[in-house]
Amino acid sequence: MLFEIDCFLKDELHLSINNKTSIRPISHGIDWVGYRVFRTHIRMRKSTAIRMKRRVKYLARQYGKGRVDGDAVLRTLRSYDGLMKHGDCHALRKKLYKDTVLVRPSDNRRGSVEDGRGFGCTGRQTGKGNQEAKRDDSTD
Repeated sequence: MLFEIDCFLKDELHLSINNKTSIRPISHGIDWVGYRVFRTHIRMRKSTAIRMKRRVKYLARQYGKGRVDGDAVLRTLRSYDGLMKHGDCHALRKKLYKDTVLVRPSDNRRGSVEDGRGFGCTGRQTGKGNQEAKRDDSTD
């Protein structure tokens, strides 16, 4: 089958395929820019999610040591949130925010990024109170 496709591309379209080309069923999805695209949904590529989790853990450790400020961590989390909005990543987003705890030794409080404690955030970064922000998250 690959030979027939290769012949068609060369003869009709004057194109060639490279060594990385493979033919797979559409049910496996198409790997594209950090996502796996299926007919009915889009998932983040597993390697992308793992890299994201590692980076967030690293930033949490650096924050605890005082090497990174809360704004830098918040910018990274917002960037990742933007990436996750393009796919079906609700469970990943929820787990990432719930498991990320930012604490410095001088802080008396301990909390996850989800509830806004641990880096001086009151949950009003978006201009909403905690209750209203939690209600919006449940609609995702």
